[in-house]
Amino acid sequence: MLKEVAPGFSRKVSLPVYGLQDRGIAPGGAADRFSLECALSVLGAGGDSWEAYESVVPGRWEWDEDSFAVMTGAPCKNALLCLPSGGAEPVAEGVPFFAPAGSRLNCGERIKGFRIYLTSVKKTEIPDPIRRRLLPVEERYAWAEFGCIRVVRGPEAALLKDPSVFCRSYWKISVKSDHSGLRLEGIVPETDSLNMISDAVADGTVQLTPQGPIVLLHSRQTVGGYPRIYNVISADVDLLAQYMPGQIIHFREIDIGEARRINEEKKLSAVAFETE
Repeated sequence: MLKEVAPGFSRKVSLPVYGLQDRGIAPGGAADRFSLECALSVLGAGGDSWEAYESVVPGRWEWDEDSFAVMTGAPCKNALLCLPSGGAEPVAEGVPFFAPAGSRLNCGERIKGFRIYLTSVKKTEIPDPIRRRLLPVEERYAWAEFGCIRVVRGPEAALLKDPSVFCRSYWKISVKSDHSGLRLEGIVPETDSLNMISDAVADGTVQLTPQGPIVLLHSRQTVGGYPRIYNVISADVDLLAQYMPGQIIHFREIDIGEARRINEEKKLSAVAFETE
């Protein structure tokens, strides 16, 4: 249905699958689950009828069947759908479009963010979604604090000599980061011990290693042997996927009650609506 005809740096992705951690299987899936869920919402796609690509360096894609598609995540300049007829149409982030068989999508450079998502479904699989749109970006991410990631204290936070140091510091995302986690560069907080018996980790767990903190994403391991000093709240884990190596971020500690409230706000912000 959809194939990459000019190579970029992309991978085919799905939604994370939870409930298998006791078997040593991490959720996996798209690093930015929110962007993928937004795409499925606006397309009205479900089950196995869709496919999606996550790209940090976009290539060129071609459809071999009539399809509907949408781009989410990091917006791009000059995204253009080249039609078999010889014409071309601009493609906007969050706006579904019809891709006839033989059409190709070219993407320009990212405007902001890091990971781009292209989600596609065969025309025969869903009702016409062209009149559906995502909420404007400002409304869709109203719950977010860009540049600041919110955390709650982890099980081993008491091992830190000064737990507040982590949130007072500014951290640089290392080039050694990948879709399993972000490695942070900065002054490593002092701790009484970095050794512990391996225990379960979760999406957003902040592990403190001798080289510095690592923030785990959806494609993480299931257990770890470093202190879990903080955990990024569920609503903000997907935001981490849109920060690129070299960027500076910092963290703000909140309580569980506020984390739950923010997560509910995020759920509401993903709702698609019909245009007039």
